[in-house]
Amino acid sequence: MITDNETNKVYFSKRLTWYKCWKELRRILVEANIDFDLLENTNDKWARDYMPIQVEKDKFVSYVYNPDYLQSEDDKKSITKWSNIPNLPPMSEIVDTKLIIDGGNVIKCSDKVIMTNKIFKENPSLTERQVKEELERLFGDIIIIPWNYNDGWDFCGHADGMVRFIDKDYVLLNNFCDHPSDKWLLDEIKKVLRDKHIGFNELHYDVKYHGINDWAYLNFLQVGNKILMPTVEKEEDELAIKQLSDIYSDYEIIPVPLLSIVKANGKYGGGALNCISWNIYQD
Repeated sequence: MITDNETNKVYFSKRLTWYKCWKELRRILVEANIDFDLLENTNDKWARDYMPIQVEKDKFVSYVYNPDYLQSEDDKKSITKWSNIPNLPPMSEIVDTKLIIDGGNVIKCSDKVIMTNKIFKENPSLTERQVKEELERLFGDIIIIPWNYNDGWDFCGHADGMVRFIDKDYVLLNNFCDHPSDKWLLDEIKKVLRDKHIGFNELHYDVKYHGINDWAYLNFLQVGNKILMPTVEKEEDELAIKQLSDIYSDYEIIPVPLLSIVKANGKYGGGALNCISWNIYQD
């Protein structure tokens, strides 16, 4: 499996250039010497969700991007088919699956993938066993964690706002511990991780009032030895930078002002830097 720290190129939808943050993000990418390009002919900015998943240097997984939250006639107009993008990088081998998947729900390390159980809801014609067997064919070992389906904003069920790998046997959890209503979710996630012998660390922001966007810090973009972390103009920004610097001590943590994207989510909420990017290894 190609991991984030093995990637060397990042792509964004050209639509991202319409947003206030793009000029600063572009400057940061250039100064950090991160190779990047823009994808033409996309219907929305959330490139992570519809682009193929790289599992080997010359092998990608293509899936059906047709999420349940984009089913109205207007919403369907924002669904992008990656094969319609004219300026794709070379992809030697494409493995196709009929599973409905969002790329933001695929968190991978060298030998395993974490996803939320939203994957079962998106594929109701299959049993959970059938879904898991197909995922194992595509990605290897699969760890399924619960998702907060009772929380109105988290209708996407994407794992990339919940957990990220530190190494193959250790993960970082978002700050569920700061939100009492999420205690049940945190307990369930920890139980799954312990059963799989995965260690974990937790983000935590020791502030009196938590911002509504503190979820965004975990939705960072990692390219090689650099981690681009979203900031949202809140007290928690500096606390998040400090924690990520301590946890990912071998990486350079680069803050990126991203409030214009985080606030622009509307009903399609829950996206930050990982969601708007597609990072791959490219010769």
